[in-house]
Amino acid sequence: MIAINQLRLPAVSPDGMHALELLNQDEPDIRALTETILRDSVLALALIKYANSPLYRRGTPIDTVQGAIRVLGLRNIRSAVVFATIRSMSDRLPGNCGIITRHCVDCSFLAARLAHSIQPQIGDEMALLGLLHDMGMMILASNFPDIYTHIMDRSIAEGGNIGDLEEAEFGIRHDDIIDRLFKDFRLPDEQITLLSSYHREVCLPDGDPQLTRRMILDLAHALWIEQVGDQAFREQLGALGADEIAARLGITAGGLKAIRDEYAATSASD
Repeated sequence: MIAINQLRLPAVSPDGMHALELLNQDEPDIRALTETILRDSVLALALIKYANSPLYRRGTPIDTVQGAIRVLGLRNIRSAVVFATIRSMSDRLPGNCGIITRHCVDCSFLAARLAHSIQPQIGDEMALLGLLHDMGMMILASNFPDIYTHIMDRSIAEGGNIGDLEEAEFGIRHDDIIDRLFKDFRLPDEQITLLSSYHREVCLPDGDPQLTRRMILDLAHALWIEQVGDQAFREQLGALGADEIAARLGITAGGLKAIRDEYAATSASD
């Protein structure tokens, strides 16, 4: 069994950490935040790229940090800091594991769109949760590239549950890394709890806010698999299909079709 404290974890840069601390204030200092981001060229470029992603894409490309902050809004700068971390990790992933990065970014887009159709107030939160939910896979893949390549190959070829394959090989699953990792991102405890238990069976009563968030992530996975078809992520799916999950969330057939069409068009243009 591997020890989580011995894993090489993604590190948020000092300026990234300072940006997160500023964002935790009741009234963040926009000028100080902008100056902090500008000091870190990697973070600044990631922020601009994130502001130009399909989730926030506007008619005119964003090419400055100041413009990116205006487009994203303060609540989404945290997602941009995470995005910068993901970009730095993705460079270390072996070939067949690059799909993990796309999966996280696409699920972020889908989760935000789904949330905005039923509970707009949690749209930004769901974008962040979608981006973060499988970062444990990235960490295992970047620490053990050869072994994880084999795990991904087996999961795709045999349809095996990737969590089961991880546990057989490492003694842990990728969700087990979440608690240690996301405290550095200053996430609220309820978000860490959701992410660290997401791939496990959890019984939540109807009306529980966590149930809604889990179902949005489930539906984002289902729509992603419809479009991409990758077997390695089928472990996310339960007994319900996309249309059934959408109905339980109160998303109309027309609303779901619009999101499907938007995602298909976005995927085709990337």
